[in-house]
Amino acid sequence: MKKNQIASNKSNRGTLQILNFRNLILTRQVCYDIVEYNKLLQKVEILFQFSSFQEGERSETSRFIKNMQNHINTQTSIFFWIRADSFMTDYNSDKQIEIKIEFFLIAIILIFNQNKSQYFIFLMLNNIYERIIVAYTSIDQNQRISAEKDLNLLEEQDANLCGYLLELIQTQQQNSQIKFFTIIHLKNVIKRRWKAFKQMVGCEKRQNYFAENQKNQIKELVLQFYCQEQVGQLKQEILQILYEICSSDYPFKYPLLLKYINQQLEVNNLDEQLLQFLKQIFKIMPKNQQKNDQYNCLWSKIATLWVRADNLNNYTQQSLLLLDKMFTNFILSYHSNVFKDEIQQIFSSMLQKIAILLQSDSQQQYHKNITHLISKCSKLVANYPFQITQNLPDYLQMLSITINSNKKIITKGGLISFIRFLKLSQFFLTDDLLLLNMKKNTEQEKQLVLKEKQVVDTIVKQFFEKESQNFIQRFLTLITSSNEISIEDMIEQEEENEFEKILHPKDAEIFSLALIAAELLIVRAPSICSNLLQGYIDQTIQAQFQINPNVLESLLILIGLIPRIQSKLKFQFQIQYPIIIQYLQTSNQLHHQRRLSILLNRLILILDQNQILSSLQVAGNLLSTSQDSIIQYQSLLCIKQVAANYQGNIQWSQILVTVCPYIVALLKCLKRTTIITPLLDLLSKLIEKCQSESTEVVVRAIENSGLFQLMQSKFQEAEENLLIIDQVCQMLKTLIVAYPLGTKIPHIFQMALVLVVNNINSKQACILELALLLLREYDEQLQNFPIDQLISILQQNLESLLSDTSQINSCIIISIIEELYLLNTFSLNDFSNHIPYLESRYSQRDTNVKNSVLGLTTTLILMLLNNNRQDIAIFSGLIQVILSDLLEPEMNEILENKFRIEIQIVSILNRFIILARDNFFSFVQQNSISFEKYIQSWMKKSEILESEKSIKLNVIAFLLIIDYVQPNIFIQYFTQIATQYARFSKKQFIQKTITVLTPNQRLSQHRASIRKEKIRNTQMHNEHNLQQFFKQKIQDYILKHNLSQDLTVIQTLQMIS
Repeated sequence: MKKNQIASNKSNRGTLQILNFRNLILTRQVCYDIVEYNKLLQKVEILFQFSSFQEGERSETSRFIKNMQNHINTQTSIFFWIRADSFMTDYNSDKQIEIKIEFFLIAIILIFNQNKSQYFIFLMLNNIYERIIVAYTSIDQNQRISAEKDLNLLEEQDANLCGYLLELIQTQQQNSQIKFFTIIHLKNVIKRRWKAFKQMVGCEKRQNYFAENQKNQIKELVLQFYCQEQVGQLKQEILQILYEICSSDYPFKYPLLLKYINQQLEVNNLDEQLLQFLKQIFKIMPKNQQKNDQYNCLWSKIATLWVRADNLNNYTQQSLLLLDKMFTNFILSYHSNVFKDEIQQIFSSMLQKIAILLQSDSQQQYHKNITHLISKCSKLVANYPFQITQNLPDYLQMLSITINSNKKIITKGGLISFIRFLKLSQFFLTDDLLLLNMKKNTEQEKQLVLKEKQVVDTIVKQFFEKESQNFIQRFLTLITSSNEISIEDMIEQEEENEFEKILHPKDAEIFSLALIAAELLIVRAPSICSNLLQGYIDQTIQAQFQINPNVLESLLILIGLIPRIQSKLKFQFQIQYPIIIQYLQTSNQLHHQRRLSILLNRLILILDQNQILSSLQVAGNLLSTSQDSIIQYQSLLCIKQVAANYQGNIQWSQILVTVCPYIVALLKCLKRTTIITPLLDLLSKLIEKCQSESTEVVVRAIENSGLFQLMQSKFQEAEENLLIIDQVCQMLKTLIVAYPLGTKIPHIFQMALVLVVNNINSKQACILELALLLLREYDEQLQNFPIDQLISILQQNLESLLSDTSQINSCIIISIIEELYLLNTFSLNDFSNHIPYLESRYSQRDTNVKNSVLGLTTTLILMLLNNNRQDIAIFSGLIQVILSDLLEPEMNEILENKFRIEIQIVSILNRFIILARDNFFSFVQQNSISFEKYIQSWMKKSEILESEKSIKLNVIAFLLIIDYVQPNIFIQYFTQIATQYARFSKKQFIQKTITVLTPNQRLSQHRASIRKEKIRNTQMHNEHNLQQFFKQKIQDYILKHNLSQDLTVIQTLQMIS
């Protein structure tokens, strides 16, 4: 009795929970998640076979289904599965409860069967859910990779993936971790696909990956999620999605966001989170906008908000900074004509804000605000050069104040803005050039600008006259070399002082910025700066150089800029270089010796031929007496300048003998490509200069320098030297093609061979290109260098090379195999080893790879023809994939230069016809391609043939298959073939000139192989008279099919007669 009562209580509790659960479903008051469905599905399938239900229970199920049909949705269905599964586990010993749960499961399945789309969505959501979990959380790398591949495949196949991800985000309110991972995946998909197109096949029109309705749904829900989330990582990730969308869609295609921003500015206008959001949105949205809805809605609010924020006591530093960035980003996103009437006031207000911040007792906390406003002022000056003339004096004065600031960050900001101002070409163009740049402007606009330019010229001239001395004095305190930086940093800060090469000016050293500013100032005001510098130099000479050492060092650095400026401007600076050089030569201080080597390097640009030789001697002495890397490096650069600028006769081989060891020594200790490249250029230049001198001296110089040993050691090291290897390869290739084809230059070939042998395993493209060039440059008759070792190393590593699937390397490797065939390293018996490789590479959707495969295939066919072989079966796989490209209505848009591919395809199929006509068409038919379809595609592609050889082959191929052609097909294409024949006949009478490959042509990876051209010419069927062959075959065909009265035939014959 007690046992039955316990069972009854358990049953009642279960029934009560089920009833409560049913009510929750019907009222949708549930929280839900997704779980694996396969397990439950199997259970339900078994239940369908279970028929011992009581009638009342069947009725209850029926009523429940009927009620649920109006309320069920994907989310509640998912929850139902979870709860039902848990009930089955809890009450598996109670048959009555289990049956009731099973009823509910059947109910859900029946509903799903009536709504297949919801069932599919449920399965898809569960599929994505599982893979996201694995991809982002699994500790098993293989499982993660597999899940990522599945997700990527789904992304490619289904543009609605983002819709599923958005629904998952909505269903994961209680599981923040899964929600977070789903948002990250959504962000990555949108980054990849928002502006992308679907992959099209054949001639389908290109379509956007997302349809407009999908984009609108995504934009609506992402904004909704952003508004719902509080501050935290989830909100930041959603924010990144918004930024990605806004970079292309805001404001024109995102009215919802514009409405949201407008509302926020009205009710919550100084929230830092909102300011941060707006700052970034205005920064990334499309530039050069005209007046639009956004301008009309937001500008007055943004301007009012920014103007109000002038009381520093009422706002935090961060709020002010964000407000400034939001304000300036908004203005700079619009075309200059939008704010042309307001820019004067805007610019003036920004200058006033900078002044307020500079004068503030708490200036230190506003450094970022000051530098930001200075930077944006410089951009406004660039965008509105002749609209802010009224405030230009104040702006220039502000630059002077900031550069003279004792705060490093403000000084740096002032220098950057001053550099940008000095680089503004509009301010410093002649009137004629300025008018040339205004061709599209009206005459009234041109005259207005010219008038404003006169005002600007006056302002700038007065500014330079007043402030240049202060600037130079300031630069002398900022341009001070530091001994605490590395040798390579010291070299680079002297050589790489172009503003455009500084990726992030704010991160640049003040030394570099001050040096750039000083050079630009001298360029813009040469007369004023020349007098000022001459005055400093005269005072220094009078004091016998006994002045402040730091000032002297800075002055010498500025003097080192003058030769380059003088060479550029053709302006004569009266600098007493001999006295300065004499002082530096007699000084035993290391930094003076460094200054001397740098000055000598620069002076070559402005010296006459006799003075160049004197500088060369001084540089040579410095090189041989100093152990300092900087002095050696700069002395070598001086010698490089001499090699480039001296026009007289020198024993260059003797110079090579002298400098080679120093070059090698520096290559051993220096790593940066920008520093090493000039050294390699010097080596290349000297070897080239030695062309007319003893080769033995050059070889001995290279051998004794240790260069070969360096190539065997350093250039085998890790990734840090990959760029160096590339530079050395480029140097050697340039040297090789500097000599006529066939020239015996064993010293250069030996260096190249050492580099290839020691680095072939790296599979670097530059090494493979160098090996290919060596093969092509080798002349069997002249035997201009020993090639056996190169061939041996390529054979030993060929299997490893063939495993490389990269597109760039595939092209080079195929070309190497082709040259090895042409050198008879491989024979006809090796075809079977390489054709499967060609088939696999041809499937890559890359034009260059396809062209390389077709090129090698042509060579193999030519070899068969030369050996009177017709083994077409070995090419069956290749023919199949080539035919598929021939029969495509259009080449896939992924392929570039499709005409080049089509020409190659037509030519190679013509070769197959010539090689074995009957066997070829037998194979074509085996691939379910009719003769008519082949002819149609072939003739369409052959319309673009241009070269004499390809046209000739096409005509011959047509004549060889003419017996297969039906009269209607013949009439359709006779005019095209006759036209090609006429073009070929015309070309035959044109005098052909023997073309000599230029150095650039010899360096090209796509250059025609000389050996291939020779074998190709043996198979151009010159033994037949094409004119006689053509007329005989055409005449026989016309007579055979009684076509002599056909109008098309008559007109075509008249055309070629």
